[in-house]
Parts: sequence; C-alpha cells; structure tokens
Amino acid sequence: MVMAIWLIAREHNRSLPTRLIYVVDRRTVVDQATDLAQMLVNNWYSTFKGPPPAISTLRGQLADNRQWSRNPSHPAIIIGTVDLIGSALLFSGYRSSYKRKPLEAGLLGHDSLLVLDEAHLSRPFEKLLGSIASFQSDQGTGILSSKSMKVMRMSATRHDSAQPPQTFTLAVDTGGNLTGDDANDPIITERLGAKKHLTVHTIPEKDTVASGLARAALELSCSKLVGQRIVVFTRKPDDARAIATAIQKYGENKGSPGPYANAVEILTGTMRGYERDQLVKKPVFRERWLNGDLRPDAQENQATVFLISTSAGEVGFDLNADH
Repeated sequence: MVMAIWLIAREHNRSLPTRLIYVVDRRTVVDQATDLAQMLVNNWYSTFKGPPPAISTLRGQLADNRQWSRNPSHPAIIIGTVDLIGSALLFSGYRSSYKRKPLEAGLLGHDSLLVLDEAHLSRPFEKLLGSIASFQSDQGTGILSSKSMKVMRMSATRHDSAQPPQTFTLAVDTGGNLTGDDANDPIITERLGAKKHLTVHTIPEKDTVASGLARAALELSCSKLVGQRIVVFTRKPDDARAIATAIQKYGENKGSPGPYANAVEILTGTMRGYERDQLVKKPVFRERWLNGDLRPDAQENQATVFLISTSAGEVGFDLNADH
C-alpha cells in the first residue's frame, strides 16, 4: 500500500521524494515486494501519463539493473535488503565500483523516502538511519536539508518508548478497545474482532519437538477441518528438515510412497537463493500458499499440503494458510 500511495501522491505533488526505497530484512519479502511494484507499474499507463517509475531490486545473488541510478530526476522504486541498501548508503555498496559508490550513496540519501518494513528485525539499522537523518538535519537550511532522506518505520511491534511516538497507530483506550474513527472502521473492527483459536499441546517427554510437531500436523490433515494448507513453524532448520521427512514417510508401505510424499515443502533462511527462487515458482506453492484469493472451502484446496518453515516465512511474508 505504501508504494501505491507514494505513486499517487507524487502525481499530485511533484515536490515529494523522487525515490521510494523499500527495505526489509527478509529476502522472500523483497522478492514479493518487487512483484507488487512491477504490477503497480504495469497498471501505470491506464491511470497516469508519462513514463512509469524505474524498478530496481538490491539483494544478494541478484544483479542490480541500475535503472534507478541512470537518471537522478526520474522517479524510482528501489527494493532491497538491509545489508545491500545499508552498505550503499554508507558509500560501500557491494559489487559497486569506486566511482559508483558515492553516486549510489547520494541518490539513496537525497530526495528519497526510505521505508523500513518490519523495523523490529533491524534495530541497529533503524538506529543508523536515525543517525543519518540527524546528521542531515544538522547541516542547516538549503537544498541539502529540504531534500534530505525521509525515513518511515513500519512495524506491528511497539517502538521504544524513549523515541518519538509513531505517526500511524490504532486509537485504543487503556483497556485495549478501539476508539474514535478506528472503532467505526469496518475493516479494522472485523480484523481486530475476528475470533482466534489457540490450543496448547504438551509434547510427551519421550518425544522430540520435531516428532511432536509432525504428529500434530498429521492429525490436522486427518481431521474434518475446512481447508488443507497446513504450516508448521519451528525455530531450527534441522528440526524443519526432520519434520518434513517424518511427514513424507508417513504411510510408507514396503517401498511404496505415503500419501504426503510429494506434499511437503521447506522454507528456511539457510536455503540457497536459487532454491528459494525455485520454491516460489512451483505451481502448487503459487496457487495454494501465495494465492490470497483461494478460500478454505474451495475444491482445489481440499488436497493436503504442508509447509515447514522457520522465521524465514513468518515475518512480513504474504503467506496464506488454513492451519
């Protein structure tokens, strides 16, 4: 939404920052945000006149197309990870030549709006951005000060109480109840008031965490619950692989595969970039896990699929599941 709002706002007010820099400390979110930016720009010609903004992605294992840096006056959406954007801001861009480093730092730190998504994942980077913004504000008046980098923090986690309050927060009273306009917003009230069910299972002492989670996932698959996209989150990549193996081997009989032998996918931060790229391209992954329009009771959602993931799929990633 912040990309769409920036695009529309710039059409009405060209003095707003020329470059939108979207930063998040999750490669999967960077890729998903790039797809969204491309979709917005593809719709550009039906809404606005003139050339659409450039789109560039700065993350590991992906070459910079440099569209964002060819023309400093041309609007651009730059999407990247903390390390790639951060290094470029500090005149030390990865894979950048000696002559390009100051160019990239100047474009990122000037006439730009930097959005730090899931800011609670990147506290040191958040503090660094605050230091840069403070340094720029101390340089007095003039073009450097008026066009300095603007920073927006996005997070569902509360900010440090010692810092200035966030601009956009839900209006709630001391009891946590919505007040004011937020209390009358049908989308906010629907989401905040949705019933949420939590059942706590104690794993027997003889079981490992992996075997207990695998058993719980299999029990869900055999139940009569609506929808069959089942996600298992675990802390350790080794546990994720053990859970996936246990589910895949379930129901094996004398060499014949079980019912879920080909229904399990793994998503962890230890995967190579190529493996993650291939994962999100798989038809089942795109049609079941990434399809936000697929309803739990849809006919094509009654075959069971499992996703075993660490926090790589937990934060910021638009992932759809039933259980």
